[in-house]
Amino acid sequence: GQFGRITSLADLPSSAEVRRLVKKAAMLIDAGVRAPRAPRAPKARPDAAPVNATAAAARRRATAVKG
Repeated sequence: GQFGRITSLADLPSSAEVRRLVKKAAMLIDAGVRAPRAPRAPKARPDAAPVNATAAAARRRATAVKG
């Protein structure tokens, strides 16, 4: 999160800072503020090329031989 990589107790914020952050979080929760949602991944387009073109070509060849 916002504290970076914590590898020892010295990397943690001070007690006063933690207390301030907890109070702020409690105020936001009481006010009904919600964190923004992460953006959704774009939907795959049906006209887009297959991710694995070799596998798609093999499936087409197998279908053509059977059909």
